[in-house]
Amino acid sequence: NAGTIEARKLTRFDQACVTCAPTRGNVTLASFGDGDISSISFGSMSADGNMTAVAQGDVKLSNLWVSGDLTTIGNTVDLMQNGRNYSNRVMGNVYLTARNGGSIASTQASNILAMSEKGEMRLGNVFVVGNLSAASDSVVFDNPVTTFGDVNIFGRNVSMADGWNNNPLLDARGNITIDALENVTLTGQIYGNAVHL
Repeated sequence: NAGTIEARKLTRFDQACVTCAPTRGNVTLASFGDGDISSISFGSMSADGNMTAVAQGDVKLSNLWVSGDLTTIGNTVDLMQNGRNYSNRVMGNVYLTARNGGSIASTQASNILAMSEKGEMRLGNVFVVGNLSAASDSVVFDNPVTTFGDVNIFGRNVSMADGWNNNPLLDARGNITIDALENVTLTGQIYGNAVHL
């Protein structure tokens, strides 16, 4: 398709694949009204360009392969693991904007910027080549996060669960800055060039 596909409703069944290839193209998923965008089957969605998902409702995505940037906006936004480790692979940057929290799981990206007006932002099983920044009422690390750059976390409460098999829950080659208005609870290992709490 060389233009725009517009549908009143789009349902993806298990094992379905949506691909924009082989020429470079951008994929935009937009839900009008209070609808959701959900793609959590064992199929895949890929774009040889940028991918954008915007909804008044919730956005739930998994098994993404994006050669450009991924931009997500919704009430809650979840990048989920489904089927395999690091099921979301983004060669560019991940921009997550939510009103009521969300999560980033099983995701590889160049840089990640996650913001939520309120609610909880969960991070885990994430690998970032560059920098990771997250801001929300509550920021929770519940699985290992590795980055070659800096980590900047801001929230009312920031918590980190125990790592597994003596692995650090947060491993950064750059600096780590955690700024909380109320509480910082760290019960796992942290590795960083410099750690500022």
